[in-house]
Amino acid sequence: ARFVNYTSYPRGINGLMLDLLDAADGDGLTAADFSVAVGNDNAPSGWTTAPEPLPITIRRGAGTDGADRVTFRWEDNEIENRWLQVTVLATPATGLLAPDVFYFGNAIGEAGDNPINAIVNATDEITARNFRHGPLTPAAIDDRYDYNRDKQVNGNDQVIARSNQTNPLTMLRLIAPPATKATPSPQTPTDTAALDWLYEYEQTNAKQATSKKTTPTREAVDQLLATDWAS
Repeated sequence: ARFVNYTSYPRGINGLMLDLLDAADGDGLTAADFSVAVGNDNAPSGWTTAPEPLPITIRRGAGTDGADRVTFRWEDNEIENRWLQVTVLATPATGLLAPDVFYFGNAIGEAGDNPINAIVNATDEITARNFRHGPLTPAAIDDRYDYNRDKQVNGNDQVIARSNQTNPLTMLRLIAPPATKATPSPQTPTDTAALDWLYEYEQTNAKQATSKKTTPTREAVDQLLATDWAS
């Protein structure tokens, strides 16, 4: 996973849209045609079921190339600082021959400043201070420092980063989950996984500390655009 795969929105993942091309029965699609789970490690088979979404909506032909656009919504902060796994099931309504699995993540206040981890710290607060936008120079929808997506980068975004700091044990992990659901392994205790991540983080930081020149990564930003859903 990289910064392109997760959002820094302070309300977490409160909605997403997916396009389903040539659904066998678009009018018959329901939440039962999808499976959603949440977790923060490389063993999604052990993740918990995601909070039940609000009633989904299907707009026939409203997606790319005439696909049916399916919209999921959750209450604010029900899904935050972890990954959401979405599975489009192979059902009579979807018409898929095999399930399609993909992931979205959330790390509140994270600016994507370090390609090897998603820790939220003083750097995320400082960058929000250094790359300001106001009413006369509004931030673009994909501005990485506009954490609350109000088109401004100001003290509010600094507070978001300051109030949601994480560490190697609490950060959103840059997972590399298997392409398909795997059988749970009896040799993957949580404590060992946490120590592995801490060791990797410390080793990488040690290497970076000896480098004379570090260039911040400027990759693509959130593709999952947070939305202030109207009630």
